[in-house]
Amino acid sequence: MTGEVNGGVITAGQVIGLINGISTCVDLIVRMVVDGRVHLARTQRYFN
Repeated sequence: MTGEVNGGVITAGQVIGLINGISTCVDLIVRMVVDGRVHLARTQRYFN
């Protein structure tokens, strides 16, 4: 593990073109929680 790209295998598929940036773990968790709350609020309309 020396960081030699030529000495290892790097896999990347078509999804690599969809990556716009690299977020921190905190940013990802906050976004997941916000999205989850939005979806829960949206589905609760069907049960009230």
